[in-house]
Amino acid sequence: MNQQQVKFVKFQIPAMHVRNMKKNGFLEKGLTLIQVIIFLGVIVVIGGFVLTIINPTQRIEKMNDAIRKNDIKQLQKMLEEYFRDRARYPSSKNYQIVDFKTNIPILWGNPWIPYMNFLPKDPDKNRKYIYFSTNNNQTYYLYASLEDSSDPERCLSAGPGICASLQTNNIPPMACGGICNFGVSSPNTSP
Repeated sequence: MNQQQVKFVKFQIPAMHVRNMKKNGFLEKGLTLIQVIIFLGVIVVIGGFVLTIINPTQRIEKMNDAIRKNDIKQLQKMLEEYFRDRARYPSSKNYQIVDFKTNIPILWGNPWIPYMNFLPKDPDKNRKYIYFSTNNNQTYYLYASLEDSSDPERCLSAGPGICASLQTNNIPPMACGGICNFGVSSPNTSP
């Protein structure tokens, strides 16, 4: 076939069928109210399913707990540096680090010069970190309250998520603003 032999066929729908299609709504523009309601219902169900899978509350808890763990580990490094400088750990008062120059507790979130620009502060304003030193400042304990109850790093030794050393040191389990269920300590002991 050459180009001149190609013919175009025009397809037409008979007028009778067009009228039937209009009556049945096939050629009308837009959606009916029922179609809109069904569409929105499907969107709500899918949205609920997606939120269940994503679980934003649990993600926020895990993010806050990651911040807590990082803060405690950074503070632990600085406490070891302090020990290398002074052959003892800082003393504690009201579960805070005491400044060696002024003998005043340093509030969480304030500078601890020269070791840290700011002592870390719990991301939740209702919770706080706990610092406690014993044995003439040769041992320390740091505690935090993790939100995620499924976290494998939580203390499990003294009951459901309570660190055993809390009882040993007469520290109330709720001193962190929640249950003190995550702890680290100086290398010569365990939390």
